Amino acid sequence: MDVYWWQQVNSVVTEALVQLTTGGPQTIYWGGLAQGRVRYYDPEKQRVGLPADVAALVSELREDGMVLTLVSLSAGQCRDVVVGAGSFAEHRFGRVQGDNEAEDVNAGYFRVRLRLGTQIELDIGMERYCNKRTYPFSWYEEEIRLR
Repeated sequence: MDVYWWQQVNSVVTEALVQLTTGGPQTIYWGGLAQGRVRYYDPEKQRVGLPADVAALVSELREDGMVLTLVSLSAGQCRDVVVGAGSFAEHRFGRVQGDNEAEDVNAGYFRVRLRLGTQIELDIGMERYCNKRTYPFSWYEEEIRLR
């Protein structure tokens, strides 16, 4: 068997989805560990992943950053999404440039509020591999406790 054997027995292929939303390769590569530039958290449902009716596209990767587009497909309510720096919180965000504004985040995550049926393209500065890797969303636990 080769590494693509699982694709022949499983009708659900997630490789392109993982690459486009996280900016990293499928987890079967690199020893099975996720290597995405970003990960997501749904603060409303308090769960890992993109909120319902939110789409994400990583369209550019650079040594010092990336371009991420977030889209709200909801016609009924605003959506919040927390964007984390790296699959294991190993990166740190720097300056985040939106459509008409910029902010120095200098943290492992930031929160975006998407209005009904809107999209935003973010040019994100990033310092890579500067934090100790961790799997839990420890970088967001404080924010959850404040709710």
